[in-house]
Amino acid sequence: MLKKLVCTSLFFIVIMFSMTSCYYIFGKTVTDSEKYDVIYSVPDNGVKIDTVLGSGGYTYESYLILFPKERPENIEDFYYYVRPGIDYDTHCICFTYTLEKEYFKSVAEEMKNFSVTYNGITNTVIYDETHFDYPAVILAWPNEDFGKCKPAEYILLDYDNCRMINVFKICAFFSDFDGHTPVNVLPKCIEGIIPKDMVNYYEDAFSIYSFSHEVWDVYIPPLEELEYTSPYTSASFK
Repeated sequence: MLKKLVCTSLFFIVIMFSMTSCYYIFGKTVTDSEKYDVIYSVPDNGVKIDTVLGSGGYTYESYLILFPKERPENIEDFYYYVRPGIDYDTHCICFTYTLEKEYFKSVAEEMKNFSVTYNGITNTVIYDETHFDYPAVILAWPNEDFGKCKPAEYILLDYDNCRMINVFKICAFFSDFDGHTPVNVLPKCIEGIIPKDMVNYYEDAFSIYSFSHEVWDVYIPPLEELEYTSPYTSASFK
């Protein structure tokens, strides 16, 4: 009886270990948009893992401040991938949603000029009409593809279809999006020389959330200490 109990216990331990190991090796993909909240939480796989926002937003230098806080009504092509790491975890997010034409134009215009202020210092988004297939509102950008765990966070503005294309990655390569997005969300080559998954468009890493500090080289203030105005007037997007 004892032998049977031990064997059964060992069997379940092996199964749990295998599932955990697979999670660490292969990660987890979520494509059901009904589970939109997963980008602000964590898939329950019995593994401790940071959320996209990291430790209070500090670790990953991102608050996804222009991403809808609730699931958009017309969301499509939802893709979320997470894989635990040693120091930092891998996250990839991409989804699209459409807005009514006039509302889209209003939100897009606000996004192009979006800024956050901390202690009297204002950071503004990068508005890029050159390096993507669509105009891009960039809130964070690494200075290399893997970015030393720096995030890439941007929204592509598809004016023809009144569509927002939201993209985020941390500790991941741009090529990790291949086959998971409805349109090309990757940067284009620069004069055909640099492959689009080895980008270095901006000399230094950029983050709209990063401010100078007397102690730390990079300081991400708590979200509640940032001053900004949401470009959305609809309650579900604030």
